[in-house]
Amino acid sequence: METRSGKGLKGTSKEGGLPDFIEIREESEDDGPVEVSSKVQCQMPVAGNTSK
Repeated sequence: METRSGKGLKGTSKEGGLPDFIEIREESEDDGPVEVSSKVQCQMPVAGNTSK
């Protein structure tokens, strides 16, 4: 039983670190595209107006 608890704790520790990393990466990816999309959308109309 004690061994099982130790293994479970170790597994949780490792698993807890992985999801944390993934969550941070997901947030970064979400922030990136959103900012890029905003810039592209702003540049698109500006470019169109400049062309006209």
